[in-house]
Amino acid sequence: MKKYFFFLIFLITTFSAIAQNASDIIDNLKKELSTNPDAKRTASIYSDLTWYYSNIATDSAISYGNKAIAESIKLKDSVLLAQVYSDLGAVYFRKTDYTSSKANYLTAYKIRKIRNDKVGMAKIAANLANIYNKENKKTLALKSYLESVDYFEKTNNLGAAAITNANIGSLFMDLKNYSKSMSYAKKAINYQEENHQDIGLSTSYLTMGNIYLKLKDTLNALKYYNK
Repeated sequence: MKKYFFFLIFLITTFSAIAQNASDIIDNLKKELSTNPDAKRTASIYSDLTWYYSNIATDSAISYGNKAIAESIKLKDSVLLAQVYSDLGAVYFRKTDYTSSKANYLTAYKIRKIRNDKVGMAKIAANLANIYNKENKKTLALKSYLESVDYFEKTNNLGAAAITNANIGSLFMDLKNYSKSMSYAKKAINYQEENHQDIGLSTSYLTMGNIYLKLKDTLNALKYYNK
């Protein structure tokens, strides 16, 4: 079952294996849907199809997302409704439709705020920060990143904190504040190295290489690029 998701700004990954796995899950979900499950399970399947289609067919993801919203509203299930809006935020982000992505994330945020779902709010804040960064609204992006990383660190959600710290490091690099950029990137690297989070770690190494390159320290830049 998929949960909250949020992005590294410069995430480098291979989607072929993800897409293959998603296709298998989609087939199983559609088979279950054909058995006419009850209304709650149907809404949940629509929600899951929204998520798993997001990597391979965004138009299908949006179609199922709209169905999931309609069913969630009928059921008055605010937990599922918030999740679907969050999933659609991710789908539109992948389509680079940042206006629609932001609208869906903000709707999910409002629902989670009413429910006092602080972890959900923090993860949406991180996603909103990525959108603000794409829109070149650096102050808003930084505010949202700092909101989310503060919560993650206070609640010992260190994996989420590492991803957010990596994004903050990238943002400070864009702002040419290289000392703060390096500080946040190192925080991410320390956790990712200790916990063997290779995909996130490769991205953080890339950020550190870029910082050193901006500082004209070619030797250290090459060291991190080689890593």
